[in-house]
Amino acid sequence: SSANLTGPMTLYAQWRQLPPATIAFAMNGAHGSVPPISAYDGATETLAAPPALARPGYVFTGWNTRADGKGSTFAGGATMTLSTSLTLYAQWSGHAPAQLVSPIGPFAASGTTVTGSLAAQVRKLVGLIVRQQRGTVTLYGYASTAATERAQLSQGRARVAAVAAALRRALVRAHHGGVRVVVVNEGLTSGASNRVSVVVR
Repeated sequence: SSANLTGPMTLYAQWRQLPPATIAFAMNGAHGSVPPISAYDGATETLAAPPALARPGYVFTGWNTRADGKGSTFAGGATMTLSTSLTLYAQWSGHAPAQLVSPIGPFAASGTTVTGSLAAQVRKLVGLIVRQQRGTVTLYGYASTAATERAQLSQGRARVAAVAAALRRALVRAHHGGVRVVVVNEGLTSGASNRVSVVVR
C-alpha cells in the first residue's frame, strides 16, 4: 500500500504467531509409545530411534509417512525440518511368532452353532488380531469323546466351520481385511474338549 509522508515516520513490523507443527508417532503394531514433537515452522528436530518399542519377532527399521511403508521414509535418529503437522508410522521387518490364544468354547455337549457367548469370544479374538496385526488364524475343531468316532469327527468339523464363518463376518464388520483363516478338523481328543483352539500368526 502507499502512504503520503508529511514528515519523519517510524514503521513497526507486525507479526502473527503461527501455531506449531507437530510430528506424532504411531507404533504400527508395537507396544510402547514415543512422545510427539511440537515446534515452529522451519525448526529442525531429530526423529526418535525408539529402543523402548516392543514388537516380538520384528526389528524396527525407521519411520514412514504411511502405515504400509509406501510414503516418505525417514531413518530413526534422522533430522527433519518441520513445515506441517504429520504422523509418522513405525516400520518393522520380520514376522510375529505363532501364538496360541484363548479357545472358542466350550460348546454345549452336542452343540455345533456359535451362540451369543461364543460370538462374544469371536469378537474378542478379532480385537486381538487387529491390535497385533496378525495375518493368519488357524482354527482347530475338537469334540468330546462322549460320541462315536464318526460323530466326533463330524461334530469337530461343524464346530470349526461355524467359528470360521463367524470370524470372517466379524472381521468384515471390523473393516479388517487380508486375514487368512485356516480350518483344521482335529475331531478326536483324549478327553472332553468341546472347543475350537486358535493359533494366530
